[in-house]
Amino acid sequence: MKKFGCVIVLLALAGCLNFKEARVTPEHRQLLNKAAVVVFLDADPILQHLQLSVKETTATTAHVEGWNARQLTEDFLLKRMKGMGLSVKSVPYTTKDFPSPYDSRWTYPNPPRMRQALAHWGAVHDVNMVVAVYRQVDQDFIGHSIENLNGYGIVKHEEERIDAYTDVYMEVINSDDGGVIGNVDSKETVALDPSLWRATYDVDKTPVAITGAEAQAVVGKLTEVLTKALQTAAQEVGLSR
Repeated sequence: MKKFGCVIVLLALAGCLNFKEARVTPEHRQLLNKAAVVVFLDADPILQHLQLSVKETTATTAHVEGWNARQLTEDFLLKRMKGMGLSVKSVPYTTKDFPSPYDSRWTYPNPPRMRQALAHWGAVHDVNMVVAVYRQVDQDFIGHSIENLNGYGIVKHEEERIDAYTDVYMEVINSDDGGVIGNVDSKETVALDPSLWRATYDVDKTPVAITGAEAQAVVGKLTEVLTKALQTAAQEVGLSR
């Protein structure tokens, strides 16, 4: 498996992005009360089979019928933020509106690169609080292997266990000046029935198509684990009860 080998330099750099966490205050919610969400999560989940031999480990992505990480994330957070008294709005955007937050499909985010563009976008759309959601990259926090888990997906550890996971970084930007008024990392896992894994997932090829009843089962578990991580992040950063 080529893409997900343990890269010490990557982990060291990722550690540099663990900013001191800040929390949105009641004063922020009162003064910066027009909010929107921008989602930089990947459209497709990752499928990883982590084995004792790195050469036998596989990683690919899956195109899952009925799955929309961006819409799920935006809808979930806007609802929570509205419950905190914020005036929320869903603003259309495309990847062309912002710099790329990642250097490749497999790397950690670069939030400092994004802040001024997010602030400008917010100001143009009469939004003074922009919530950005990125994938995060961390060393395996489920099976504690030497491999990395990236964003969200499904991971199989040898023949022992299968889990859905989410690893995200959330940052709240003040559109007036591009400053960070809240930020938090959030990880969640959900154990899966081993029967959910298919032999067709054990490839280093992108993407694997998942459709029909199989897709419904995958969507259900991805929804569960992603919303758990978003709820935890929103609570810790001051955007949800």
